[in-house]
Amino acid sequence: MLGVLVIQLWLFLNDNCYAVNVSSLFGLDSNAPKSLCIDLVFMVDTSCSVAGADFPRIQKFITDMVDGFEELSPLATRVGLGMFDMGARVIVPIDQFSDKEQLKDAITSARWKDEGCRTNTDVALQLVRDDPGLLGGRKEEGKTRIMVMITDGIPFYKGNEKSEQQAIDDTIAQATLNKKDGIIGIVVMVRNKDGEIIPEDKHYIFDAIATDKLKFAIDDLVEGVKVVFKALAHFRCPYICSKKLDIVFALDRSNSITRENINKTKTFFKTLTKSFTLGMNHTCIAMISYNKRVYNHFNLADSHKYDIVKLINKVPDDNGMYTNTHKALKKARQEIFRHSTRGDTTTKVTVVATDGVTWIAGNIAESPPNRRNPTIAEGYYYSLFRYNLVLIGVPNFNHKYGYEEWIRTATDPDFDPNNPESSPDDNIFNLQDGSSFDDLTSVAPYIAEQICSLAP
Repeated sequence: MLGVLVIQLWLFLNDNCYAVNVSSLFGLDSNAPKSLCIDLVFMVDTSCSVAGADFPRIQKFITDMVDGFEELSPLATRVGLGMFDMGARVIVPIDQFSDKEQLKDAITSARWKDEGCRTNTDVALQLVRDDPGLLGGRKEEGKTRIMVMITDGIPFYKGNEKSEQQAIDDTIAQATLNKKDGIIGIVVMVRNKDGEIIPEDKHYIFDAIATDKLKFAIDDLVEGVKVVFKALAHFRCPYICSKKLDIVFALDRSNSITRENINKTKTFFKTLTKSFTLGMNHTCIAMISYNKRVYNHFNLADSHKYDIVKLINKVPDDNGMYTNTHKALKKARQEIFRHSTRGDTTTKVTVVATDGVTWIAGNIAESPPNRRNPTIAEGYYYSLFRYNLVLIGVPNFNHKYGYEEWIRTATDPDFDPNNPESSPDDNIFNLQDGSSFDDLTSVAPYIAEQICSLAP
């Protein structure tokens, strides 16, 4: 799901440098392809209102997207192609290719030509849902089915075939059936051969087709492919880590974070848990939360005794005054990690979900970012003991962030916070601009992979 709030995610890993930003998390990068568990169908409008010169651009839009997928297989990504004008047809069946180059060749060598001056959008939507060559086949467990429709206009039939309103009503009806069948719709609206974009008063048609407002009016398909790929990249395949780690989840429950968003952060932690094989020979997880006090919810030893997801469910969602992040970090360091029965050779990671502002009783909420700040001091101790600190900076309702505090918690020896030309980017894991709490769950597999990489 795409959102409108801001999330900042920072990862400080001792002297290791991990510069990870939004473009590498959800962005299109053929050098870092994504493992996405999706069945994806492109349904392209080839009616006579589409400029012939636009077909090569649309082909490149699709083939660039294919380059962003790590693997074509029934267990990862499958891609199909359909076209519609007067009717609709399957061009590339979704299960035909497991080789990306062969798939791209099939896309570019297909017959991209109008077959009748019609825009039978309703027929195209039904074909996507019903035809086994597209998304009408067996539903694969763990796979998300997605249709990307590329079109330049509203549904259109000849007057003696179907009225404009009837064509629109039928299109909305088919879109509704697709959603009921679990198909996620993404709409890419392009200009027609006269340079005209679909008028605003007709956008409701495509709102019906698109899921969660995944509707994009795109002039430049080269840039547009990046926007659409970002939506697809939220459906990453699960990541499983079987390494030996001691992990502490620390949840900020201060009153600057709403109860609703505390629950969304708990959901993130539950999703993150599922990425790790739990047990004494693998990963053990403990959880604490904090505001004025630090609350211990379960310990590392509970990982092989109880259902951790159920234990996370029991963590309260109420919030309270103050943000004693330093006490939470200290508890994880001095009590939980120190009492681990698995020794110093087990990689230790604290994952903190916070809005980043330490607020101690008697002080203002925005603590001065200096070395006397106890949270910054804890960053020093984490570095000293070779512990790892993953910080997830979430938004609060006051839109106040503790970025200045956290960059001074970083342990990169090359960063000088007093030098304006120095940058902490080498050890900041940054997710921001256009993300929301709802994106936390989508980010979980990416974070799990980064955490797993810390262990030998």
